[in-house]
Amino acid sequence: MGHQFEESQTVGVSSIIAYDAIGRVIRTDHPDGSFSHVEFSPWHIRNFDPNDTVKESAWYAARNPVDPDQPLPRNPLTGAPAVTLDQRAAWLAAQHADTPALSLLDSLGRAVISVADTGSETHGTVTHLDAEGKLLWIRDARNNLVMQYITPAVPNDQLNDPTADFAPCYDIAGNLLFQHSMDAGDRWMLNDAAGKPLVAWGDRGHLLWSTYDALQRPLARYVKGADPQDPQHILQFERIIYGDTPNNGLTDPQKVALNLRGRAYQHFDTAGVVTSIGRNPLTDADEAFDFKGNLLRSTRQLLQDYKGLPDWSQNPPLAAERFVSSTVYDGLNRPTQLTAPHSNQPNTKINLIQPRYNAANLLDGLAVWLEQATEAPALLD
Repeated sequence: MGHQFEESQTVGVSSIIAYDAIGRVIRTDHPDGSFSHVEFSPWHIRNFDPNDTVKESAWYAARNPVDPDQPLPRNPLTGAPAVTLDQRAAWLAAQHADTPALSLLDSLGRAVISVADTGSETHGTVTHLDAEGKLLWIRDARNNLVMQYITPAVPNDQLNDPTADFAPCYDIAGNLLFQHSMDAGDRWMLNDAAGKPLVAWGDRGHLLWSTYDALQRPLARYVKGADPQDPQHILQFERIIYGDTPNNGLTDPQKVALNLRGRAYQHFDTAGVVTSIGRNPLTDADEAFDFKGNLLRSTRQLLQDYKGLPDWSQNPPLAAERFVSSTVYDGLNRPTQLTAPHSNQPNTKINLIQPRYNAANLLDGLAVWLEQATEAPALLD
């Protein structure tokens, strides 16, 4: 019979995306019959989401919609909608059809005005940029200067844009040095030579800074001014100990066997401490990371004074109870079994979760076993 043409079979629930000649997304057709599209010009971008195009969609037509320009039909006795749930959903969606989001562009193609359309009115947000594209200030729909990246900052309710006598608050590398927020006030920040956050302070009187090791890994974070009893007291509220940190309590064979070199071993935060190691009760062996860097087991301890701000330089006391969690991975580094965090106290019940994946490597389902007596020695059926 020779060769015959066959239509390609449509399988699955993927969206169909259309692009223009220069690779911009101009339309997306969704599996439920709705669609979105984008209009471009040299001076604007108009973005129509599935609600904006609802009246033209197959999703809308399939629901036998009632007239969206008329009130929703109701039962005269009960006042309940006299339509199906699908018809009600279509009527509600049609109330804000054709209200696309509009972005106006400057001569360099940068979005400088964003307009939100509610159907009955529009609200615009204006973004002012310098010649390099860095933010200088943002004016919201109520005409307030909600964010300013200039110094000195002007009053938030000033109607006229600043025109002179101000300086952009960026360093020579383009890092932000200062910002004024209508809600949060003034904030200053400085980065180190590697571009990492070094020091920050603000109107609340809090001074924060970070320290790093020779590999530029974060070691600790400090704050001054957070202690209401002693504003000059310096608190170390975060600390990280790595597997190769000297004098961390681990032996060299442990660091190698547990793949802890170069990885975080203990993370002290404002809740307590997370230790990336734990003992497997089934094998009676310690576990931390596998050879690919996947975390196998971790332990969380909470602070005894859970309401206070800890100072880890003083080693605040921890609660005796520990919460242990573990994860099993497949060859693609996907979690295949998770043991939810559970107490190490006697007679604690354990919850197990097993994700299931399809051929496209997407999550296909979850199987859950609740209140198990012990951890599972292998994947459960």
